[in-house]
Amino acid sequence: MKRAVLLILMGLMWFVVGGAQTPAFSPIRLVEDEGEAQFSWTVSLAYHPQGSTGAGYDTLGKFYTFVRFADQWQSSLSMSWSFASCHKIGTALIQNTTAHYERRQYASSVSDETFTSRGISHSSYYEYRIAPGSALDPRFRLSYRSPSRFGLAVSVNRILDPVVLTAMVGLEHSYERPFNWVDVSLSAGLVANARLTFTASSGMAVPVEDAGLPSASIGLCARYSLGTDGGLYLSVQTTLHMQGQSSWIAPSVSIRGRHP
Repeated sequence: MKRAVLLILMGLMWFVVGGAQTPAFSPIRLVEDEGEAQFSWTVSLAYHPQGSTGAGYDTLGKFYTFVRFADQWQSSLSMSWSFASCHKIGTALIQNTTAHYERRQYASSVSDETFTSRGISHSSYYEYRIAPGSALDPRFRLSYRSPSRFGLAVSVNRILDPVVLTAMVGLEHSYERPFNWVDVSLSAGLVANARLTFTASSGMAVPVEDAGLPSASIGLCARYSLGTDGGLYLSVQTTLHMQGQSSWIAPSVSIRGRHP
């Protein structure tokens, strides 16, 4: 029985990764770098559930314990344009809708509160490929996220067919304390076959010279090409977020199109 299960697993692994060993995928290229000039767009929907427990005193001085839950849905539309082989600009519009629930347990009673908040934010960036023909393909990026966060980052990309490795380090400045943050991220993408790609990513943000809660994330993404021309992709991703003593899992789905 164990031998049969092992053979089935080996067969599944060969089916998934076997196509990556064919000459058709050598060398592979980052999708956003294909072509001299192209426009791309992405529509995404993500779900971010968060919860916490604790205790406190209300305005009358009564002690209570509480359970809080935030049910957040995030939709976004992003666009980017690559031109002249080494320049890229992008922008994104993000809408958040969050339902907040809180249950307070007093000594002899229970109180429930519910309210909904909505907000729209945006981000934009400019990226420059310093040496497109080099092995590490280094890039320089300037970014802005509303309401008041500016970023400067440097990244390198290494292609080891059928794997793409990416590393990024950056500095973010905010007009609210903590003012400065260091961001570090790593990702590895595996081309399974002509249509399927898997990506594992991790990131961390740490405050500099100020008190703040560092954050970290680990994500897994599967991307599938919906056409033979590679112009339309469906992505499904799950990300584990961690900040302080809180952690939550955020699934998301997106559709990406590109036009040369």
